[in-house]
Amino acid sequence: MTYNNSENVFSKLDGRNVNYRFDLDKDIPWEQNSVAGEHFGPQFCEKLGVNYQGLKNHPEAFELFQWAVGIEVSEAFYILESYLLDFVDDEHSSLGPNRSALLLYQEEVKHMELFRRYADFLRASKPDWVAKFDELFTGYKPHPYTKDNYPSASVQHYFFWIKTLLFEEYTVYLYQELKAEEGILQPVWLAAHGAHAREEKQHIITDAAHLDALDISSVEKRACSHAFWSNFEETFNEFLGIATAKAMVRKYFPVAAHCVPDVKMLEQPIFQDIIHDRSYKQTLRHAPYVAPRRKPAA
Repeated sequence: MTYNNSENVFSKLDGRNVNYRFDLDKDIPWEQNSVAGEHFGPQFCEKLGVNYQGLKNHPEAFELFQWAVGIEVSEAFYILESYLLDFVDDEHSSLGPNRSALLLYQEEVKHMELFRRYADFLRASKPDWVAKFDELFTGYKPHPYTKDNYPSASVQHYFFWIKTLLFEEYTVYLYQELKAEEGILQPVWLAAHGAHAREEKQHIITDAAHLDALDISSVEKRACSHAFWSNFEETFNEFLGIATAKAMVRKYFPVAAHCVPDVKMLEQPIFQDIIHDRSYKQTLRHAPYVAPRRKPAA
């Protein structure tokens, strides 16, 4: 059995009402799609190691970066949420019937449509750049949570839920960061992330409940947690959705390349938020961060 005491754990969640849900057509101001606005403001760019002001000195590069990052984040969210649906489809017999997981599944279908609509609008707004974007947007693979990639079902489910939990806590954190700069942001983009975060707060509870119920030893969990943080840079870069936008600036506006350097995840200011901010408390509860030991000076 992959989960212990699951009926008791999930029954506490299954009675919740659904008044937190948003309506895809009524609650998102799609009529404002053409309103000018940015996707990432200066404060958030700084946390990602992107020189916002430097980019603004190169208006065409800045415009391309903002356009590309809007598509890339939307496409990344679409793909990552499709992984969740694929996993639930593949593992439904292990997950068992629980209303909380069903609500999560239904809402993720809606989230995929939300970000697909926004990405499609951006693609249509700059048709001459779409093929160039797609050429560089190549970092995503079929979902990796299949049984043959793991030594046991418990380990498989741990990695799925901890990465899903991190992603969903990040989406709530992202909206908080965007909201802090709302005066310059594109209104549909901001509303989409606000609605998304409202439902993801409920998903975080569901994710953590599955990890709480998972039949995994403390030794296995510590080892998995260590592996999770050891591969964190690759995992989190998928969520950030800026690699393609940065690559496009470097390729087509090399004069502005210095504004979008490659910065290691652990050296980005956002990493300090991840390991200290309460926005990630459930991730840190199930995968406590232990700083790597520094090598002694020679």
